[in-house]
Amino acid sequence: MLLLNSLLLGGMAATGIPIAIHLLHRARHRRVDWGAMRLLLAIPASTRRRLLIEQLLLMAIRCLALACLAFALTRPLLESASVAGRIERNGAVAAVVLIDDSVSTASGAESGESRITGLRHLATTYLDTLRPGDEVSVLRLSQLAAPTSDPLFDLGAARRLVDAVQPSAAASDWPALLDAGLAQLGRHLNPAAEIVLVHDGGGGWQAEASARWAAILRRLRGGSGDADGSRARPRLVLLGGPRPSAPGLFWRNLAVAGITADRTLIPKDARVALRVRITVAGGRPPAGSLLRLQLDQRVVDERPLSAAEGDLELVVPVTFPDAGEHIVLASIIGARDDLAADDARSLAVEVVDRLGVLVIDGRPGPGLRSSGACAALALDPGGREPTPFRVERAGSEAVTARRLEQVRAAVLCDVAALDADAAADLERWVAGGGGLLVAVGPATDPVHVNRRWAREGDGFLPATLGARGEAERGELPAPALPSHPALSAFAGAGPQAWEGALVRTWLHLDLPPGSDVAVPLRLSGGEPLLVVRRRGLGQSALLATSLDPAWGDLCLRPAFVPLLRNLVGHLAMPLMPPRNLRPGERLALTIDGLPGDPAAVGPDGAVLPLEPSTWEGMRVAMSAPLAVPGGYRVRAGERSFAFACALDPAESLAPAPPPADLFAGLAMLSLDNAQAVSEVFSAADTTGRELWPWLVAAMISLLFAETLVTRSVHRRETGNP
Repeated sequence: MLLLNSLLLGGMAATGIPIAIHLLHRARHRRVDWGAMRLLLAIPASTRRRLLIEQLLLMAIRCLALACLAFALTRPLLESASVAGRIERNGAVAAVVLIDDSVSTASGAESGESRITGLRHLATTYLDTLRPGDEVSVLRLSQLAAPTSDPLFDLGAARRLVDAVQPSAAASDWPALLDAGLAQLGRHLNPAAEIVLVHDGGGGWQAEASARWAAILRRLRGGSGDADGSRARPRLVLLGGPRPSAPGLFWRNLAVAGITADRTLIPKDARVALRVRITVAGGRPPAGSLLRLQLDQRVVDERPLSAAEGDLELVVPVTFPDAGEHIVLASIIGARDDLAADDARSLAVEVVDRLGVLVIDGRPGPGLRSSGACAALALDPGGREPTPFRVERAGSEAVTARRLEQVRAAVLCDVAALDADAAADLERWVAGGGGLLVAVGPATDPVHVNRRWAREGDGFLPATLGARGEAERGELPAPALPSHPALSAFAGAGPQAWEGALVRTWLHLDLPPGSDVAVPLRLSGGEPLLVVRRRGLGQSALLATSLDPAWGDLCLRPAFVPLLRNLVGHLAMPLMPPRNLRPGERLALTIDGLPGDPAAVGPDGAVLPLEPSTWEGMRVAMSAPLAVPGGYRVRAGERSFAFACALDPAESLAPAPPPADLFAGLAMLSLDNAQAVSEVFSAADTTGRELWPWLVAAMISLLFAETLVTRSVHRRETGNP
């Protein structure tokens, strides 16, 4: 026996009302001796017993009637003996069906039936187990950003929503689905709660989302006294089978998992190495398959894929003849795999003519003895190789507002001090979008720098300078943020890339607490070597050692040139919305200074509507969340801008199963076929019967009996037949 409204059990106290009235009625009688009493004493004892029994019977009937009413309000459920494995639903169901329609659900389409077809069948089979009066919500991963609707009592409408589900370009994300499902459950009314996650066995459980999982699992577990399947402790149902990468199932997939350039800033007419990473699952690439590379829809390279097993990385040299924004497309031809959606990948790149860079020599001197000579040569050696930089060298007197307006980046090489006007001009220039690199050295005055440039985190310098550090044998740079644009040339390279780049002297850098300072490089001993921070619309970076041989051999080693070029190129790029996006993110373009209204076209040729919005305080034209991977073009007047939308590479990989104890302590079950769903959830056979209709009928019968007894007593007392 289960009470669905146990809080109303206190109503049973009402059964004591007739007893209290009976006792109070007796208490009002007083014993009075009078002469005619002797005549009443002659009444037979049998008559007195009959009167007492009638009174007690009326009191019992009235107590039972009130007890039936109070017990009916608690909605008692008579639980039947459950069939093995069958779920017991306690009352009408509030079901939230969550469908993971991520890109991996399109797998198998080449062979005739995609995974999404099986998932739709599982979801509709579950809906068939619901009964009239149950309510259901259907949420799709790709539509979580859209406004949610009220739950449906029309099960046919819910089936039509499920039948319309198709694979999307979204990346699988179970925590996001479950969080949305729990929020939607608050809009339901029925007492029995079920969260149903329909998935394809992918890696959407998000191993790195531990904090998100902790909050979700806490809400699913409920309290210690909450019943399984109640609103306080919803039942979690996982519907779906393993991806074909599971043992015993065949899964073959080739995917373009990434495209990267060997430099942050790509100069016009320069030969750039593009690295294309290809993941291979299920054996070798098929015979005749090849990688095709296109630049703005023009084929620039084709090469066959290796027959070896395992992932591949192909380095393709490409020359960009024109400055501007371009779209690179890498695609696998002849893949013949189970997931065609990841056979191509796009990358948006910007090619520049030449950017002005001002190199300030703090210690002028002839040749390489100047503190800025190595930096200037690394940025613009003056040879036949095109570089994206036009370098100007000068002393500290050149730091003026007028001179800074002519360049995109500035490098201060061991500058001892700047006067107040120069420091103010430099700070305004950085906040307006300029890129600044400050490298210390023997001439640097830490007291002046901290007081005028850092100002305890309020100045343009990202950190304050501390004491000098030294190592006789030197320490090597060690990447701390390998994904930082300044280190893009070292992607996949090991420690050997920094061989010989010893730093023997440096200044300790004190980072502001809780700041947004990035630390791309540290010394092998752990000290910060390079820190970067955004200031307004620009960026500033601080190097804890010198850019010349005074404090080490960094400038004499091969790593120095790509490091400095990528760092200065990153600092010189103005703050703007990202050009390379993921499905579900929005395309945004700054509109200040554009020659006309922007118009966007997607990879399928469809026009993409743009609406006015803001991004980082700037006015932009923004699209709806992107749903189609590929290259996008935005044109305003004669200007053209490139964007790219690429799939999450994790969707192409063999998924790691969730830990066995992830769902420990939950009211949960996992089913992978429609027959199991039908057997566990049976719509025809309920697992219990509510007793309140019978109790109400019993109460009415008791009241009818009470009426009959009362009328019988009244007729006898009045002598009426």
